[in-house]
Amino acid sequence: MRKVYFIIFIILLAGCQSESTTKKINIKNDNNKSQAIQTKEIDEEELEKEAQAAKTYFAKMIEAIDDNNRKEFLSFQNEKNKLFYKEQDAWILGVYVKRKEGVSLTTKIRQLELTSLTKGNLTLQIDMKNKDKIYSNQITYTIIKKGGKWKINDLPFKKMTNGPINLYYLPSLEYQAAQVMKDLKKLVDLYIEYFDWDPKEVNVKLYDSLEELSASVPWETVPGVSQSFISLKFFVDTTYSDVTYNIMKHEVVHTMLAEISNDNATEFMHEGLAIYISSAVSKDPQGNPRIDLNGVKERENILLDNIKTFKPINELNNIDYTNDSGDIYSLGFLLTDYLISNYGMDKYLNLLSELKKEDIVDNYNEEKQQIVYKRVIKAMEKIYAPIDQLSKDYADYFNKLKQ
Repeated sequence: MRKVYFIIFIILLAGCQSESTTKKINIKNDNNKSQAIQTKEIDEEELEKEAQAAKTYFAKMIEAIDDNNRKEFLSFQNEKNKLFYKEQDAWILGVYVKRKEGVSLTTKIRQLELTSLTKGNLTLQIDMKNKDKIYSNQITYTIIKKGGKWKINDLPFKKMTNGPINLYYLPSLEYQAAQVMKDLKKLVDLYIEYFDWDPKEVNVKLYDSLEELSASVPWETVPGVSQSFISLKFFVDTTYSDVTYNIMKHEVVHTMLAEISNDNATEFMHEGLAIYISSAVSKDPQGNPRIDLNGVKERENILLDNIKTFKPINELNNIDYTNDSGDIYSLGFLLTDYLISNYGMDKYLNLLSELKKEDIVDNYNEEKQQIVYKRVIKAMEKIYAPIDQLSKDYADYFNKLKQ
């Protein structure tokens, strides 16, 4: 009997100890939950405090934009992201040029959100007023904190590479990016073969928002753009279409021409050759690009039906690119068409070779347009004829075709 009571006592004692241990564990767990909640509240407070500090910090960047302060503006950009840093340098220059052209441009912080104490997103709104038209574009950059300072670090692009092409695309454009790369590679290969182009690096960025692409340039609204020696940018909708392909045909020519002329081609040469080549490029039944000069003839006929006068070459440089861009495109195309049709592609390439001998003019040099123009005239006179004679010949040639 004593043995039975002893066993029962041991069991009861063990049960009491088990219950006591359980209570202690529960109490400990409750304390952990309390601490976790408290830590979470502290983190949110710190995050909010850091977000406010970041807004105040980036407000100084907005001041730098308003003051056209290049050095100060670039101090807010991630210099380790070399391609983006170059694009931002081109961006602040673009702001200066736009304002010089009479466009009102203002930038403001639309939203700033942090996902941690060192990462977040910054949405900028760029408002532009050109004459009576108002444009408002937004772009959301990723931001990172480095060395105690916040830096803008571009959009969350992914990357794929094929030969000299580096294609950056947003995650939403994964499928379209594969198609774009396929066509881009074929276009670049065609231009390499046709123009003896030797591209070292062709950087291309795809945007799923027209507003973000336009804001990144900055431009009122643009579906595609080439930035010499930096990158090409294209808007791609939910479906990759012939519209984007046709823009790529045109803009890749700008990138190529900048390289093979050492950026010494005038605007009318750039737009002229870009329209000439993009008009000539079509796809064969297998989807491969080819040069078909029938497209050039069709473009020529359309322009000749609408154009009234052929400005001399020395007047093409004075065209207001913003307000009279039609002349830059149409007359630039016709002059390019005339030179290649009458003198051949080899001589046109000789013209570009002459220009490549010259140094690159810094984009911040306000005399760049005039310097480049004088170099073009000098090269044209060496390869073709005195500029007055060349102007008369190209005008006579098209006036006869109009009859």
